[in-house]
Amino acid sequence: MALGLLAALIGQNPLTGAARLTFGSIDLMAGVNFISVIVGLFAISEVMFNVERAVTAINMTEIRD
Repeated sequence: MALGLLAALIGQNPLTGAARLTFGSIDLMAGVNFISVIVGLFAISEVMFNVERAVTAINMTEIRD
């Protein structure tokens, strides 16, 4: 929820016209594309899942004498 709220705050305030979370970038004045944010969130979660699976596979190997 916090990530969604943070993404929604980027851009220009519709009531006052004040820039929010643009950090001086003109490209961020229009906000961020919703589809780009959703794809990025799914990609990050998929990368974390694959890294966890790889670490688990390494820890599951048996050591023989």
